[in-house]
Amino acid sequence: MKGSFRTRGTTVRLLAAASGGYLLGMIGSADIAARLNRRSDLRMSGTGNPGAMNASHVLGRSWGAAVTVADIGKGVAAARLGRALAGDAGANLASTAAVGGHCFPLGRTGGKGVATSIGQVIGTFPVYLPLDAAVALTTSALPLKQRTRTATTVASITWVLTAAHWWWHGWRNPGGVKPTVSLPLAAAASSTIIALRFAAEAETVDAFNRQLSGHQDPDQTEQAPSDGATDRDRTRH
Repeated sequence: MKGSFRTRGTTVRLLAAASGGYLLGMIGSADIAARLNRRSDLRMSGTGNPGAMNASHVLGRSWGAAVTVADIGKGVAAARLGRALAGDAGANLASTAAVGGHCFPLGRTGGKGVATSIGQVIGTFPVYLPLDAAVALTTSALPLKQRTRTATTVASITWVLTAAHWWWHGWRNPGGVKPTVSLPLAAAASSTIIALRFAAEAETVDAFNRQLSGHQDPDQTEQAPSDGATDRDRTRH
């Protein structure tokens, strides 16, 4: 009987963590920036994506940087909330849900999830950050369009494999969660969500880039993502 109550209690806490993370992810940082800047909906301007990169295009770099910081903060806050509610598993679940809430919010179009997933990494798997930066540096020499697509794929695969490696070997994760199977599962789930969001916006972003480049060969233009201002931010997410 006690075991049944404990199981129910754990389930409730995990559901609360997931719900809280999703609601945090739904906070439209770019939408707030547009309103503060007295500009129209970002979905009607630039790439049409309500994220940091488009905010930078439409509102200016300072606004884009502010949106990036806010979106990263959502991922970190979700991890902290999830951990408080349901331990390490809750942190992984809530931060993944925040990426989902950012990419697929209820009632409107979401962003790409890049910056929010950086926050997820900071909150759950901070030892991965240097490797993530190395991926961005390695891919930075590629042509712009190939860089975006290659870095997105490489960063996602590296994130998942590194998390799985940490869990398998039981290595320490200072400042993050205890490595369990939920760590690579969360990385895989967030990477999938981001990939789906990127795929949904691919044609719109390509058209915007062709317009910026004067209708040059698409292979010479950048498929600009929406969340983040660094090379790493032009990856998964």
